[in-house]
Amino acid sequence: MTHPDDVGQTYLGRGLDFEYVKRYVRKNGKQVWGHMHGTPIDENAATGGFSLCVLIDVTEQKEAEDSLRKSEARFRGLVESGPQAIVMTTTDGRIVLVNTAAERLLGYRRDELIARPVEILVPAAAAADHVELRRAYSLAPLPRPMGRDRFLAARHRDGHAVPVEIGLSTLQLHDETYVLAVIVDITDRRQAAQAIQESLREKETLLKEIHHRVKNNMQLISSLLRLQSDYVTSPEALAVFHEAQSRVRSMALIHEKLYQASSLARIEFSEYVHSLVRILMQTYAADPGRIKVSVDADPIEVSVDVAIPLGLILNELITNCLKHAFAPTQPGTVTIVLDRPTPGQVRLIVNDDGRGWQPGFEWRAAQSFGLHLVAILTEQLQGDIEAIGSNGVTFKLTVPLGEI
Repeated sequence: MTHPDDVGQTYLGRGLDFEYVKRYVRKNGKQVWGHMHGTPIDENAATGGFSLCVLIDVTEQKEAEDSLRKSEARFRGLVESGPQAIVMTTTDGRIVLVNTAAERLLGYRRDELIARPVEILVPAAAAADHVELRRAYSLAPLPRPMGRDRFLAARHRDGHAVPVEIGLSTLQLHDETYVLAVIVDITDRRQAAQAIQESLREKETLLKEIHHRVKNNMQLISSLLRLQSDYVTSPEALAVFHEAQSRVRSMALIHEKLYQASSLARIEFSEYVHSLVRILMQTYAADPGRIKVSVDADPIEVSVDVAIPLGLILNELITNCLKHAFAPTQPGTVTIVLDRPTPGQVRLIVNDDGRGWQPGFEWRAAQSFGLHLVAILTEQLQGDIEAIGSNGVTFKLTVPLGEI
């Protein structure tokens, strides 16, 4: 076995012994790596001396080392060229690798960070907690994102906090475990989110003001109708004024509830039912002790598009009960039920135990603007309505909840 002069070699000399790793050429022409270790055994100057040499084939080891070096070089190249900041540490938190993106993000040169504890990159207020979090991660080193559900910041060299998200994973190199942190600057995203929140707050304020003004305008219309009714002498015309005033109030009440609600897109309808009943009892029940109103309403939120027509329907049905269901001295009970027969529906039942309808009465064909309005609004809501006129009158209305 000979060794070519043009092949790279490494000398590891120490004292009189000598040691080196060199490529050799076998008889068949194949090149292999050999580890030569020599020890002098005869230092006779006349003969030039003799040494005992041991040559070990280390081809597999050398090729493995070369492959590992190439892999490490590729890894470092990928880390260095990555668009995101990357910091690699030992499991005890010592920084061993920093890429250019991390230098730009954090303001440090890499030689200022290598071998330093990673807590140098953590805001001072969180540094102590970070030590415990790092130790906990080393016990269960699974890939995980950090910062999505809470504010997380990295400390810049000048001391200011940079909003970030961090992805953690582990890496095995040379039988050692390292922690790889990919750091994403979310400053722009956070500023955009804050701008969106500010815009939403402005829109909510505007919508609240709109609901407030609509409610006030409707109350003004109601007041004008009441004032005008003072000049009306015809009982039929006076009834029309009162009914119109009641309808306006039912819509104004929706806007009042929306103005008071935390959400401007939906209304808690059971509260509305109770409020409307109190208003209508004050308006139409001349003897409140004679007619009782029972409300069994589940807490159900409905969209604005459903609330306004549903409120008008409820206003008409309760008003009809209070005005027409009972003889002048007859006591009675009006029962109102609000529930959800299915997750996507709301059901409204209005029942009275009054005198009911005359045989052959068809409510859809009646010359009543209120009942005609009920039919129109039910169709607008794409709902179903059923009316029973014996043993009192019962209306059962089911409508889809719509988008909430």
